[in-house]
Amino acid sequence: MVRARSVCAQLRSPRNACITGKRQEEERQEGETYYAVERSYGSFSRTFTLPEGCDLDHVKAELNQGVLTLVVPKKEAIKSKHISLRTLKEGIKEGVENIKESVESLKEKVAGKVRS
Repeated sequence: MVRARSVCAQLRSPRNACITGKRQEEERQEGETYYAVERSYGSFSRTFTLPEGCDLDHVKAELNQGVLTLVVPKKEAIKSKHISLRTLKEGIKEGVENIKESVESLKEKVAGKVRS
């Protein structure tokens, strides 16, 4: 299992994060019975590129039972905004009303030219 004191998370450049650490070999014994536990051990390093728009001032890391969780939030300006969408029926109804108004306007123009 990876212990918190054995793990280091760093930002090496504005968009590169690096996780390094060391795993320890684990051995268990219970009374007269011996359980062999195969665990990988040694040093490890992982580097990855973060997407643009990350809020590096609010990065959070948590190590729980050997599992590292790294949370990198988006900046406020990058977060998408919720847009309320009208139903298709409302949009069609509004479109039909606009067409009717346009037709009436054209009829009035044509009737005015016919009288002249």
